[in-house]
Amino acid sequence: MAQPPFGGPGGAGGAGGDPMAFLQGLLGGDNGAGSLWSHPLIAQFAFNARSAPKQYGENEGRVRDGTIDVGAEGDKAKVGYRLYLPETTDGEKTGVVLYFHGNAEVCTDLGTFVDVFHKINYAVLSVDYRGYGWSTGSPSLTKLCPDAADIARAAPAILATAGVRGPIVTIGRSIGAASAVHVAANSAKDGLPAVAGLVVDSGLMSITELPMVSSIVMMLGPAGAQLLQNSPDPMNTLAKCKLANIPALVLHGERDEIVPVKQAHDCANALPHPRKRKLIFPTASHNDVLIVAGREWSDAVSQLLRGCLGEDVGAAPPPASAPAPSEDDLRAMSIKELKALCASRGVSTAGCSEKIDLVNALLGKKPL
Repeated sequence: MAQPPFGGPGGAGGAGGDPMAFLQGLLGGDNGAGSLWSHPLIAQFAFNARSAPKQYGENEGRVRDGTIDVGAEGDKAKVGYRLYLPETTDGEKTGVVLYFHGNAEVCTDLGTFVDVFHKINYAVLSVDYRGYGWSTGSPSLTKLCPDAADIARAAPAILATAGVRGPIVTIGRSIGAASAVHVAANSAKDGLPAVAGLVVDSGLMSITELPMVSSIVMMLGPAGAQLLQNSPDPMNTLAKCKLANIPALVLHGERDEIVPVKQAHDCANALPHPRKRKLIFPTASHNDVLIVAGREWSDAVSQLLRGCLGEDVGAAPPPASAPAPSEDDLRAMSIKELKALCASRGVSTAGCSEKIDLVNALLGKKPL
């Protein structure tokens, strides 16, 4: 007879084969705060840390590398940053992008992409997470937001040394959205600087609703679902969006296979400021937005940044999506993608038994 999951009575599960006891032991603790999300196994799927060398000095030149102290006593670390300065910071109004990258990137990856910001006289302070680049420590979901707050507190001194002044805009890509939203939601509180704008790029709003997390939970069975239910989202980003009352831009790929586009809609709905915009790219997935829609991305971000500098950029664009995908685009999608697109756009799939039915429903055509 096959053994029940997690071992039988007195087996590997212990405690009479109680699956919850087994999982708690596997994760190294009970139901205490962070017992799930702070575990190294979770960090392995949430982060893809890689090292990178410091290449520049901290106090001279247009590109500067340094570190910022983060963490509380007994849990301190140093996180790396790269500061990219525009050609001039004197005599003109300059803005600052505080950039939090995705989980497989490092602060040095921006490269020539910083030209998008430099063209409108923005410096970029691109920061890493623990364990990335030349940072010390190990990445952790539970430390992501507290570290972001420490970084924001340290930013004004770093910028002042470089002669940079002006409004700060936080940009967060993918998991970096948690840090960007946290700093924006705490603008001018608890020693953090004021934040003038927010950009959420393919942003993670709820880690508990990621398809990858759902797959892990399904593998663990009922015990996994119970453990997840007892482990609140450690970043709580969507709730913090409601506190970020500043101009904002939400960018996302309709075909995002990692962070479902629904999280972009939820984010935009939660943001309270009237000057907010949501731009959904119909044919983009999680990692190719700039390839598929680089010009649209750059134009939208530049408009928000110029507005934060006080420029007249016209009326706030409506929080609408990009143009609908063409019939050819829809035919190239899988059934799963078409169903997800119908759900995100509120299109009924009643009576759709074939792929062509879903395509026609999205095009507004009557069933064949």
